[in-house]
Amino acid sequence: MLKQINLSKLYKKYNFRLQPWQKIQMMRLQRKKAEAKKIALTAKKDFADKIRRAWQVPKGSTGKSASVRVNLADNGRVHSIIINSSDPDLKASIETAVRDAAPYPMPSDPEARKQARIFITKFIAK
Repeated sequence: MLKQINLSKLYKKYNFRLQPWQKIQMMRLQRKKAEAKKIALTAKKDFADKIRRAWQVPKGSTGKSASVRVNLADNGRVHSIIINSSDPDLKASIETAVRDAAPYPMPSDPEARKQARIFITKFIAK
């Protein structure tokens, strides 16, 4: 995988001057990345909300919490789930909710989709 180079830092470090068209191109790229990040953050929030709606909190789990990391495929299907909790019933209920809420609607923008494929959220039983 190729490492992405931050041109603005490189130009500052070596005192290169950007041509006007290069500045415009760099600004467009930065705007596109910022928009993709915004789209991905919104998608991740929507994914977590979808799971919470599907989640059936087990009896006796009030006050317990779990941290969940979900890896998705490009089509929105669940690739893997990692749940950190000491309560096995809570873990099982969250895994069921994650799988029941699938598939997740992935962003159409390729960069946003790439960023949205992995998300982490926390659940607190109420």
